[in-house]
Amino acid sequence: MRQAVQWKLLTSNPLDAVKPPRVAKTEVNFLDKTETAILLSFLEGKADYPIILLAVTTGMRRGEVLGLRWCDVHLDAKGKNGKPDPHLRVTQNMTCLKGMAIPKEPKTASSRRRISLPSMTVETLHKHRAEHAAVRLQLGLGRDPNDLLFTDHKGAAIIPSTLSRRFSRTIEALDIPHVSIHGLRHSHITQLLMEGVPIKVVSERAGHSSIVMTLDKYGHVVPDMQQNAAEVIDAQLRKALAEHADN
Repeated sequence: MRQAVQWKLLTSNPLDAVKPPRVAKTEVNFLDKTETAILLSFLEGKADYPIILLAVTTGMRRGEVLGLRWCDVHLDAKGKNGKPDPHLRVTQNMTCLKGMAIPKEPKTASSRRRISLPSMTVETLHKHRAEHAAVRLQLGLGRDPNDLLFTDHKGAAIIPSTLSRRFSRTIEALDIPHVSIHGLRHSHITQLLMEGVPIKVVSERAGHSSIVMTLDKYGHVVPDMQQNAAEVIDAQLRKALAEHADN
């Protein structure tokens, strides 16, 4: 409409007088550490275990996990100091078009990101890579031209909605909150914030455009950390005062 005014097709923008509705904020559903452990213990040894473990330890979106390629996973990488620095890079997102899984580039620059991997995820992915190659060899499929980490029993890319349905059946079988697979992303972000991980680091792992976006969605976690902050400063000052008195 603004462009139409600039082109002299309209004398004024009729939308200038419209007040957009406010989007109601919804409570984010997530699993705590104990509930996450129950989920992972139930899935261990099953086909979806590596997928779910990757989701809960990286905060990646469903499509990002399914679109992940081996060329973007660096399990044996080392940092400049020579220490292990396993990580992955999010470079594509698996979507669905006419019932087919189609990889696409991330929509935003912040979604293209580097995520460090915990050792338990590295160990699982090493094992998964060997098993994945063995299955493809058994099926006579050879090397996957798409280089995907996760495929279905026929070696094809997994449709995101198919994974969601499988995950829903898994959750329903357990006595934990019934979150969606996207809830695993919320769980990762929320657990990091509750453990006091700097919000900038959390925001970068999540692929948010700014920490403002992270705070806007997960700000409800921060008030719970206020008491921890009070206890920390109390302990530090008491220790400092005691040391000063001794001197």
